[in-house]
Amino acid sequence: RVVATEATIGYDRLASQIIKSANGKPVKGLPELAMALEDPPENGIHTIETDKEPYQIFLDQSLSDRVDQDFVTRGLPTLKRLYKAE
Repeated sequence: RVVATEATIGYDRLASQIIKSANGKPVKGLPELAMALEDPPENGIHTIETDKEPYQIFLDQSLSDRVDQDFVTRGLPTLKRLYKAE
């Protein structure tokens, strides 16, 4: 399930995708994905390559951070992410 937010528009249609790389780094599992997403690119947009259409997913780091802060403000007790927000 995908929580509908400004940062996840369209993600509900991305079922059964296999992630091949993130920010140009190969991904074989969640540990590699977490490492690839630790440091956002200079433009702040993560690029995730998949095996099916749309083949690329773009993740805006600053937008994700704002949405996460909204969750915390609304009382979500814990956020679990694959990478650390600064």
